[in-house]
Amino acid sequence: MEQQIVSKFNKCNLLNRKSNIVTYLFGIILCITASLFIAPKNYSLFHSTMMFTGIIVRFSVLLFALNTYDILKNDFLLVLGIGYGFVGSLDILYTIAYCQAKALGFSHTNLTSQLWASARFLGSVATLIASIILYKDFKKLKINLFFYGYFIVTFFILISIYYLRIFPNVYITNKGFTAFNTYTRNITCFIFLCSMVLFFKARHKSNREMIVFMELSVGLRILSELMFSIFTNPYGIVHITAFVLRALSFYLLYKAVIQIGLKKPYRKLYSDFIETREKLFNENNQKRLLEEAFLKNDECYQLLIEHSHDAIMIYAENRIIFANDTASRLVGFENSNDLIGLAVTNFLHEDEKMNFKNSINKIISEKNISYSYESKILTKEGTSIDIEGRATYIIYGGKTAILDIMRDISSDKQVEILKKDIVENQRILKETLEFNKVLTEHFANISHELRTPLNVILGAVQILPIYTKDVSSANLVKVRNYLKTMKQNCYRLLRLVNNFIDLSRIDSGFFTLNLKNHNIISVIEDITISVAEYVESKGITLIFDTDIEEKFMSFDADKIERIMLNLLSNAIKFTTSGDEINVIISDNGESISISVKDTGPGIPKDKLEIIFERFRQVDKSLSRRSEGSGIGLSLVKALVELHGGEVSVRSSIGVGTEFIIELPVKILEGQAKNIKEIHTKSKIERIDIEFSDIYSLNS
Repeated sequence: MEQQIVSKFNKCNLLNRKSNIVTYLFGIILCITASLFIAPKNYSLFHSTMMFTGIIVRFSVLLFALNTYDILKNDFLLVLGIGYGFVGSLDILYTIAYCQAKALGFSHTNLTSQLWASARFLGSVATLIASIILYKDFKKLKINLFFYGYFIVTFFILISIYYLRIFPNVYITNKGFTAFNTYTRNITCFIFLCSMVLFFKARHKSNREMIVFMELSVGLRILSELMFSIFTNPYGIVHITAFVLRALSFYLLYKAVIQIGLKKPYRKLYSDFIETREKLFNENNQKRLLEEAFLKNDECYQLLIEHSHDAIMIYAENRIIFANDTASRLVGFENSNDLIGLAVTNFLHEDEKMNFKNSINKIISEKNISYSYESKILTKEGTSIDIEGRATYIIYGGKTAILDIMRDISSDKQVEILKKDIVENQRILKETLEFNKVLTEHFANISHELRTPLNVILGAVQILPIYTKDVSSANLVKVRNYLKTMKQNCYRLLRLVNNFIDLSRIDSGFFTLNLKNHNIISVIEDITISVAEYVESKGITLIFDTDIEEKFMSFDADKIERIMLNLLSNAIKFTTSGDEINVIISDNGESISISVKDTGPGIPKDKLEIIFERFRQVDKSLSRRSEGSGIGLSLVKALVELHGGEVSVRSSIGVGTEFIIELPVKILEGQAKNIKEIHTKSKIERIDIEFSDIYSLNS
């Protein structure tokens, strides 16, 4: 019924809008005619009436905006109201000056014209700012800043007119209006025109009717200002019409702000209220009919409640007051009546009871919320089962209660466990296959490493008897070369066996370091110098550099020597004549950095992560330029970490590779500083062993 009334009311409004245009035109003609009749007889009455009309409307807009802002939150109306409030104050002073200017010692026409020009300029600026707010749809506006700005501008205008008397003349006796009057009027009209454009662009906003009235009001204001600029006779039709159009613009402003801005929101509020009420009525009616259908239809009750696969319970004050057969079977009872009156917490684990009580209290206090959960409950026999459920607030039998619908998810949990087991087994299988692959590659590599030197040694042994039959100088040279080859390959076998033994001892935890306080700089320098002759014989430049000359710390000198020889042999393997190898030591205070850097071909980025892994090689091809088992760098990493340090690598293709060892500086208390001495024979043998993978060894 209410909707029909609102609909008819809206239709009447549409018809009224069409007739309003004719009414407004008739009203304009009537006002102009009446003004032409009244103005010549009593101009003061006519003028005062026109001015007070504008003053009343301006202050009405201000009061309306201030009193409705808390409800409407309309910055557009508030800015318009504040601006028009200051303009209304100037209009009051204008009206007083119109009657009392000479008593104050001012030129009557000039003072009123100054106040008139100031008021119309401030009014146009307020309209422009309000139109910008409406068009841009600002959400946060600093109203206080706008108010204080208008207050300061108005204050300085009044001071410059009444006290300082520096405000430009608008009218000069016997000369007429000044150019300043023309400029301000044109600027005002232009500002009003900009406001009209912005109002037009803002028509897509919700309150379109108000925007249309604002456009008409501003349009009439521009027209009246233009007519004020061309009148010659104050009692003539042009001047009278200008005042009438000005008054009509205020009337349209009243229609836009007061009538439309006030009526339309409340009309929409009333319409929304009717719509919401009918919606609630329909929902409640449907709910009531549905409840009656369930209560009166035993088949629906049996289908939805008793035959449900979900367990349904209703409990109040921790006591079960309803349960279906599925619920009774879930907890191990034969009949649902056996559950009535039992405490819900009887079926909960001790650690779940407090969470349960907190959740129930929250549902009852907030009434409209529902609570989804996963938990474990106990059966009659004490068996624990997994459930998931949803509890919600209801009124049952006129009492506050909780409706709880739950189901057994024990089988789902088993499936999840099986899925996790499958994923874990797949991961283990993948790792096993990967390990087997690496192991297979390793055995193939080791077979090659063992077979190659053995074949070389065997071949040399078979050939040597041929040359020993005739001991000539030429045969002696060949014998020495074969012996040298046999020695090199024996070193290769010895190096391979030593690495395997050391890695096994490290893995089993039986590998220990012989830590003593040594000068790390001297040890590294001696190792570097010991291989310098061999490196330079290959046309490679070897450079040693350090930023300190002495640094005593505890370390195993033999293991450091082994680390350095391994890194240097790697650098030599992958450099050629003309390349450069740098050994650089840097003192970091609490640690020492040792860098072995070459200008070789570099290592691909995808191989950098695996070079320290055991049995892994960058180049696995049989045609590689140098031999290796793939465990040298793994041993280096293990020995460095036994010293409490770290090893890292940087490399770029075509630029070179840099291995960086970071060792912590520690001093063993109670031990003297040792100077490491390596016997020449022992040192040469160690170099030969570590460099045995490099072909064409000259020792």
